[in-house]
Amino acid sequence: MIGENFNRTWSLLIIDQLVKSGAKHFYISPGLRNAPLIWAIQNHSGAKYYINIDERASAYRAIGQSQVTNQPGVLVCTSGTAILNYAPAIGEAYKGQIPLIVLSADRPRESILSNSNQTIPQTNILPDLL
Repeated sequence: MIGENFNRTWSLLIIDQLVKSGAKHFYISPGLRNAPLIWAIQNHSGAKYYINIDERASAYRAIGQSQVTNQPGVLVCTSGTAILNYAPAIGEAYKGQIPLIVLSADRPRESILSNSNQTIPQTNILPDLL
């Protein structure tokens, strides 16, 4: 219970600051690890959210919204390889100077590279793009 409340508290703070900074559109690819972020987005009155299980589709929708509104779209995915599915859109946003924010959940440090699903290291996972 303490971990869940801690994660929800941090998630609420992150989402609140993003909304206050002008990021109001959240493109969610749901998973277990990003559940606290999803909860915070769904419970923030200033956040608009769109749920899509395909990360690539979400990423390109976020880019389109950013281009139309000039507000950064926010991508939200679970741990592991999910963030890699955002790579083409992140590259396009970077090259086109399109505002885009990516939030990716991660597993606890002790689980990384444990041969379980979705445990690849995420630190600097897209270094050549940025």
